[in-house]
Amino acid sequence: EEENLYGRLEEVLNRLQDMQTKLTQVTYDLDSANLKPDNFGPMSARTEEIDQILDKAQATVREALVDYTRILQELKINQVKGEKINEVQDHIVKPLGEIDDPAFPKTRDRVGNFRKALDDKNINDFNQQRSGAQKAGKDAKDQLQNLIDRLRQVTDAMQGLIDLNKLIESAREIEKKERDQRDIMDRLVKVLLNDLFGDEPKKK
Repeated sequence: EEENLYGRLEEVLNRLQDMQTKLTQVTYDLDSANLKPDNFGPMSARTEEIDQILDKAQATVREALVDYTRILQELKINQVKGEKINEVQDHIVKPLGEIDDPAFPKTRDRVGNFRKALDDKNINDFNQQRSGAQKAGKDAKDQLQNLIDRLRQVTDAMQGLIDLNKLIESAREIEKKERDQRDIMDRLVKVLLNDLFGDEPKKK
């Protein structure tokens, strides 16, 4: 389950990074010497697409938050060692809650302000509108990067726990194989002793 949740959040990160690339391109286009007033409309349409992706991404993060909150409760009920409980609580559940709110709403607000600056019909001065859009675009881009960075910290913590679980499981398998091999050797020794002496040696 944890690997599945990790995969879903990785997909969210990939989509957000794609949106960051598009948002960065829009801000670059605002600096172009060839920019014309008619270009603001298509730019605004691209920021609307970003807002739609943010909405879907937040829904996925919220689902992961619900699932990991349940996992945390199960760890506490099963009295798992405190280190893992603290790791899940402090580096996954708590940050996911903060990413869901306020990070996502703040990012959507910044992207919305950027779109408003591009759509603003009350400004008749082209350079003034471009300047306002450039500032709003930078704010949106910086906030989206902040969101991406925070989510990356969570997925890194998730990956660390997944790797730790795999190591623990691998160690358990090795231990089991060693026990099985010892049992086989013990049986072989008993068979050899029986062949040599007719029966197993008596315990003193």
